[in-house]
Amino acid sequence: MEWICLLLVAGIIIVFLFIRINSLENRIKSQEGKT
Repeated sequence: MEWICLLLVAGIIIVFLFIRINSLENRIKSQEGKT
């Protein structure tokens, strides 16, 4: 049962990091487009 909880936590962290990286890339792209 423990590995299921660890897998769930790891999945949430990976998704959270993926969303943060995506938002940062979008900000950089939008800044490049403005200038």
